[in-house]
Amino acid sequence: MKPSVVLCHGFNVKDGGKGTTDSLRELTEACGYDVLEADYGLFGLFAVRFFSDNIASVIAGMTPEGSVGVGHSNGCNILLQAAEQGAAFDKLIFINPALDNDFIVPEQVKNVAVICNSEDDVVQLSKFIPFHRWGNAGKVGYRGDDDRVTNHEFKTGGDNAHSDAFTTEGFDELFVGLLKDG
Repeated sequence: MKPSVVLCHGFNVKDGGKGTTDSLRELTEACGYDVLEADYGLFGLFAVRFFSDNIASVIAGMTPEGSVGVGHSNGCNILLQAAEQGAAFDKLIFINPALDNDFIVPEQVKNVAVICNSEDDVVQLSKFIPFHRWGNAGKVGYRGDDDRVTNHEFKTGGDNAHSDAFTTEGFDELFVGLLKDG
């Protein structure tokens, strides 16, 4: 049986993740993985606050043993919640995560790669939302003390520092390297 990758897009995405995480499907399959897309639809800020946990529960129930979770922005939040609920992720790859920069990694996860961009002002603003786990890890990287987490700065040079990584030269190589080796 092939290993699996669960792709999870961010919030406020009108294309179902086609321009972000779903664009990694073909590349991921070429690396020998089965792909599961956790496309949860268009979420506004209210839904993010109150329904992400429900989406995480579904993902936790559908994740095969030894999977890799790949998320962008709020998709990282959802995958982290799924891992907290027991999703069998060995590895998580967070692309511009809208997470606090000192998030706690669940015990079963062997490693986490955080792809950050110091020019990402979208997640910088999210750290000001009170009583929420969103933060600026997508801008500053992980700042906690867990050795299983590594940061990978990837500047896009485009107009949208939060989402342009998926179409920036060199990203595919970085992603494949993290997917295969951690």
